[in-house]
Amino acid sequence: MSEPARARPLLALRSYQLELEVLSPLHVGAGGPPLVGGYDVVADAARGRFYLIDVERLIAERMTEERIRRGEDPRVDNLITSDEWPQYTRAVLPGPRGQDVASQTRQHWTLLPFARDARGHPYLPGSSLKGALRTALAYALLREELRSLAQQGQPQRFEGTPIGRALLDQLGAERRPSREWFARPLETRLFQQSEQFDPNHDLLRALRPADSAPLPPDATVVEQVGIYRLTGDGLQLVSRKHRWLVEALPEGTRLQLRLDLDFGVARGLPAQERKVVEIEQLFRACREFAWRLVGVELRRMQETRSQVTGFYRELAERIREAARAATPETYLQLGWGTGWRAKTIGPLLELSDVEDGREVLAQLVTGLRLGRGQQKLPFPRTRRFVERNSQAARPLGWVCLRLLAAPAGADA
Repeated sequence: MSEPARARPLLALRSYQLELEVLSPLHVGAGGPPLVGGYDVVADAARGRFYLIDVERLIAERMTEERIRRGEDPRVDNLITSDEWPQYTRAVLPGPRGQDVASQTRQHWTLLPFARDARGHPYLPGSSLKGALRTALAYALLREELRSLAQQGQPQRFEGTPIGRALLDQLGAERRPSREWFARPLETRLFQQSEQFDPNHDLLRALRPADSAPLPPDATVVEQVGIYRLTGDGLQLVSRKHRWLVEALPEGTRLQLRLDLDFGVARGLPAQERKVVEIEQLFRACREFAWRLVGVELRRMQETRSQVTGFYRELAERIREAARAATPETYLQLGWGTGWRAKTIGPLLELSDVEDGREVLAQLVTGLRLGRGQQKLPFPRTRRFVERNSQAARPLGWVCLRLLAAPAGADA
């Protein structure tokens, strides 16, 4: 029996068609173990080609009972020749070549795979986009609280906000929450406007990004990513062992996806909080957070002459011009390797007009042991960068999000 119409939840749904353009290599993990070199993936280092192997088919056709009885190692090279690799591949991906790739620095190398659907097509999960939107909204709502203090003639101090006081109280508590749960009071007060956790009245439920349309199986590439520290001489690789091979969407990739905004679940929250998830406000919040995030990185690397600095300068100019773009657009950093700043309110605490920002940041780094024994600002001290010719060249995961249209019939 169908549910009576009067008992159904009231929807106020607005749907928007978006285009996402990848500006720097984007890696979203598949959620499982890495692909093992020689078994799940093989590489032609001279040509810069990586072959994703259809392992089940290969073993079914080439791993005979006699080989199993002998306990033969089911490595690809034990079962087929390199000339036969294309017959058993799911996709052939371009990647780094030569002797200075991550696969040559370890005895057993791996490749971090990109998210793929059941048919083996790469796609962007909506949850990855929602995570980036969540951070931008948290930044915008907290920034508004600090601005309201200034309008009231009070100092812009993080500890002067209810959220700031709650987090600092947790730091001083005898039994503080784990790092995984430490931000719960922040999210509860920002997105639920409550002191008690109530997932049924949460502003984030109004955001419903769908998974992107799938891409061809060979739409990804293999990138080498290294961990770099900032020194007086520029960016320095921590060590040759601090490198990964990752499957990523390359720069210039464009994906289509849909974003639904359900204002029915936001009823009961203050008007200011409901307004921030309207598409224009949402895009503005993302641009402001992106602008701050890029500014923080540029300030740290302004003395270096790396390709990374050049990328950030060009990105800053694009963000500055985005507010006047004919097609509404915004900028986000999402996925693996984007760093602590891109997923927290850290950039807010580094604003010059937040009087106690750096002090609070230092307390968080020390109290939560985020620095792994190096508990001094600036934090974090390292970055993950995509390499070109064994040099840091690009940060990970920067994208441009454009509004194409609201579908016919949407409540716009």
